[in-house]
Amino acid sequence: KQWYQRRVAITAGDVYQCQEAFKFLTVCGPDTMINAFGVNLKGNTSVQKVNQLQKALSDAMNIFVGSYAKRVPLILMQSAFDAEKHGLGLKLFKKRLGLSSDDETRSMNIMVNTAMNPWQSNQSIFSIGDMFRLIVLNCIGR
Repeated sequence: KQWYQRRVAITAGDVYQCQEAFKFLTVCGPDTMINAFGVNLKGNTSVQKVNQLQKALSDAMNIFVGSYAKRVPLILMQSAFDAEKHGLGLKLFKKRLGLSSDDETRSMNIMVNTAMNPWQSNQSIFSIGDMFRLIVLNCIGR
């Protein structure tokens, strides 16, 4: 398999030893650590429902003035892809999430994360994934 097809289980040592992977990371630059993504429910095709879920996730994983930061286990930011500005890119993004193409004029809320340390250990990635899954499950239906 290509190195990028097994990226979930790849270690920093694997990247360093794989010349193709190492070269890719040096070329793509630091913005690679900023990820925009969306969360959808299985079988949902409504952009409106996805937007509501992204808002609930943002509320659950953000620090607000007057809130106690240590009570937020994982911090993500919310942004939006404007339908007019992002055009075809947004249309393809919605398709990958399984959303209806009938709703092409609706902008979409997205989640944004950044990693200050791109060499997280595999164990910490799985812990973060478990936390994120629990937060998503708690936000469904808000």
